[in-house]
This record gives sequence, structure tokens and C-alpha cells, in this order.
Amino acid sequence: MKKKFDKKRIYAVITEKFCLNGSSINTLKDVLKAGVKIVQLREKNMNRDKLIKLAIKYRKLTIHYGAIFIVNDFPDIAYMVKADGVHLGQDDMSVEEVRAKYPELIIGISTHCMKEAALAMKRGADYINIGPIFRTKTKDISKYKQIGCFKLKKIADKITIPFTVMGGIKTSNIRKVSAAGAEIFAMITEITMAENIGGRIAAINKTIGAAEAQNLYLTNF
Repeated sequence: MKKKFDKKRIYAVITEKFCLNGSSINTLKDVLKAGVKIVQLREKNMNRDKLIKLAIKYRKLTIHYGAIFIVNDFPDIAYMVKADGVHLGQDDMSVEEVRAKYPELIIGISTHCMKEAALAMKRGADYINIGPIFRTKTKDISKYKQIGCFKLKKIADKITIPFTVMGGIKTSNIRKVSAAGAEIFAMITEITMAENIGGRIAAINKTIGAAEAQNLYLTNF
């Protein structure tokens, strides 16, 4: 049975070249030990055989810690290693194609505007990502311009499925992004480039909790 994609708060995305310690696996272990319950393996240019071996290790560790495991871009590898899901880009296989071939996979898709978000919902994505919210070195900003919190709020108000936000998300701007409607925060370097990953994740969780409490107060005021 497919796992439910729900509000896990932190969605850790790991790419080895952005790992301060130089190791994707050691970074994953630190992330999981800190309690993160959804992880994406994002390696767009890695040799396929190496990626499969890495994905198998990710699957074993995420099962041990009870975390959802998502593979970026490659639904066949996600299926092969028994990952929980796949995350698609706008130029990857369509949601319908992946659903037909791999019905048990959670399917997420990156979106960059309301039009793309609406289409992803119509096609049956389990969740979408909205971004980049701010400037980021991990995404081609010449192709995808930053959305910002004002546009994020307009998109978030119309989305009826779970969504994550990504792109320049830092502990310092989480309150602002949360106020714009975000509840699940996808982050790469804020986590993977931290000297103390466990400490950084604890700080992020504390900030998210404070932001949620503030939003609830303002809603009920």
C-alpha cells in the first residue's frame, strides 16, 4: 500500500556535492538521526549504476528510521529499489505515465507558477513543490525565476493537495515563508552544509513551531 504523503515539516533533499562532510550517506544518517521523516535523493548527473547502489543504501536506512524515501527524476530506479516515491521535473515523464507504470509510487512534481501547479493537481500528483521561492545555487535561476512570498501566497491559497516549498529556504526566512502558507519546507544546503546537522535541524524545527504558533494566533485574533 502506498504511504501517505503528509505534513512532515522538513523535507530534506540530499545531493552529495552539496554535503559539507563530502558523504551523501553520512549526511543521510545525521538527517535521519535528527528525526527527519522524508528524504529525497537528488543526483541528476550521477552514473546510473552508482546511483542505484546509493539508492539501495538510502532505502535500507530510511526503512530503519521509518522515513519516506523519494528518488528525484528516475521513477524506474525508485521502483527498482522499492522507494516510496519519485519527484519529477517539468521535463521528466508525465504524472500519467508514471502512474500507469508504477501505481504504488508517491508522485511529486516541481512547479514554478500557478499554471503548472494547477496542471499537476489535475494530472493527479500526490504533492507538488513550489519554487524557487528565493535565489538559490542549486537550481537554474536563469530558467526559473524566484517566486517570492507574495506569489507563493496566491498559489498556496488555491492548492488542494500537499505541497512543499524550496529554493533558498533558510532558518532565517522560515517565518516569512510560513506566513505565506507553507507547511512543508524542502531544503538542501541549509541542512547538508551545516557543521552540526542535528543542531541545525533542531533549530529549524523550533523556528517552524514558532511560526506555526504565530500563524495560529493571528488567525484566531
